[in-house]
Amino acid sequence: MAMTPEMAAQGQDDAHRFTKALSPWANGRNYLNFAEDAVDPRTAYAERTWLQLKGIRSAVDPNGLFVGNHRIPRLVENGRITD
Repeated sequence: MAMTPEMAAQGQDDAHRFTKALSPWANGRNYLNFAEDAVDPRTAYAERTWLQLKGIRSAVDPNGLFVGNHRIPRLVENGRITD
């Protein structure tokens, strides 16, 4: 927890340096639990996995009652296929 704006800025700088140091082992995906800013949730999953996740959402939550920080759409919403 940053108690001052300076501590917040230092934390951001440290996080960017840490991420850069680990970049040789990156797979190009985001880890959503660590996303402080808005992130497209598709960036956390392989394409096939994203499609499967949307299918599960469609089957288990057809009315969109479950809500989370990173929205997973159903396969079809408002009569249109989702991305």
